[in-house]
Amino acid sequence: MKNIFLCAVLLLSLTTGCSSVGSTLPDEFWAYGAWRYDGEENVLTVAADGTALISMHFTRQQDEQYLIDGTLTYDESSLSCEINPLSEDDFTCALAEVIPGELSGVAVVRDGKLIITQHWITKPDERYTATTTRYDLATTQSNWAVWQTMGPNGAGIVDDTWEVDIAGAAFIDDLPLGEVTDEKTISVNFDVRANENVSAIGLIGFYRELP
Repeated sequence: MKNIFLCAVLLLSLTTGCSSVGSTLPDEFWAYGAWRYDGEENVLTVAADGTALISMHFTRQQDEQYLIDGTLTYDESSLSCEINPLSEDDFTCALAEVIPGELSGVAVVRDGKLIITQHWITKPDERYTATTTRYDLATTQSNWAVWQTMGPNGAGIVDDTWEVDIAGAAFIDDLPLGEVTDEKTISVNFDVRANENVSAIGLIGFYRELP
């Protein structure tokens, strides 16, 4: 897996101040994260790599219950693909298109945890075209790396239920830059393998305001 430093994506535009949210959250807040996926070259004919950004908006409905709407977009400058070295050497691959994702869900605060359940409205996809000059043939295929690694067989962020510890922790933008740590802030790290084809690492942080 490529050694990508994701924290810098999340820790921009921080403000000063210091407070913990305890078990009480504001009427609206945000979760924002970077998601790096890597295809396994020794398994796939076309191994695709890239970074996506996930953004979730939480809005209070009643008591400690929230509705979630969110998006997933791709950093197209980060997307690439490679051909399995065991494949014929006249194969090449290139990005054909990406399909952004849209999600919806609900969340509830219970026993110092934010319990989140959400699903895809539009499933994200990365589509790549593999071309061989030997047979004058080009095929375009779906990669589904983000969908796989964020789903129940991966991190369980979408189409599943997950929990975030909030007791005694602060929103990232409540802390001065020098005090932002995993232990002090509401944030979750992920390091997952959906199957033998693709793996991913990610970090999702929680903010009072959209970063």
